[in-house]
Amino acid sequence: MPLKQTSTPDYGCIWIAGPPNTGKTTSLRTATKPMGIISAPGEKGHSSIPYGEGVTALIWEDDGTPTKDRNTLYYMKVWREIETATLDMMNGKYGQLQTLVIDGIHKLYAIGLAIATDGESARLQSAFETTVNDKGKEVLKGEFDPRCYGKSHNLMWEYVNMVASSKVPTRVFMSWADMDKDDKNDTSKNAAQHMMPDLPGKAARRVLGEVGVITFVSSVPA
Repeated sequence: MPLKQTSTPDYGCIWIAGPPNTGKTTSLRTATKPMGIISAPGEKGHSSIPYGEGVTALIWEDDGTPTKDRNTLYYMKVWREIETATLDMMNGKYGQLQTLVIDGIHKLYAIGLAIATDGESARLQSAFETTVNDKGKEVLKGEFDPRCYGKSHNLMWEYVNMVASSKVPTRVFMSWADMDKDDKNDTSKNAAQHMMPDLPGKAARRVLGEVGVITFVSSVPA
C-alpha cells in the first residue's frame, strides 16, 4: 500500500472489547451503512448482528471435520478463507462499505495459534488459560512450545494491520475482554489489574498500539 500524506488523525479504527453478552455486537445498530461484517470461526454472537438493508454478514459454517484431524493445513485453509473474504469486502465485492467489522477477533487468534501448534492448542482447549508454577509465577498452560506464540502473533497482527490500513472509513474489531494484572509476577490478592482484550501473552497489550480507539463494555445493557 503506497504512502499517503494526511493532516488529520485516524479515529476510524476501533477495538470494542467486553465479556460475552454485554452488547458488543448489538452496538453495531448505530454503525454507518453500508456495513460488512465477518464473524470469525467459532464466534457465537452473530445472532445479535443487525441484519437488514445495508448490512452484509458472512458467518462461518463449520464443515464437521473431527478435532483429531484438524492440523496445520486444515487451519491454514480456514485462515486463508477468512483472509480472502476480508479482502473481498475491503476491495468492493459487496459495494463500497462505510464500516467493516471483524467480530470475534479473539477466535481468529485461536485459529492462528492452532496453525502454529499443528492443531495442538485446539485439542488442549487451553490456548488462553494460565496456571501458577511451583515458584509462584503465572505461566501458560499447554504442552506445545511457547515459542509458537511468536508465529501466531505475526499472523494476527498482519491481519489486523491489513484491515486497519484499508480504505474503508470505519474499521471495527470486536473481542472478549478480561481483567489482566499489571504485573504478571504479582501474586498478591490485591494485585493491580485492568480490563484488557482477552488475548494471550503480550498480544492484549499490543492492541493498545494497533488501533486509534479502544472501548470496553463491562455490563449487560438494560
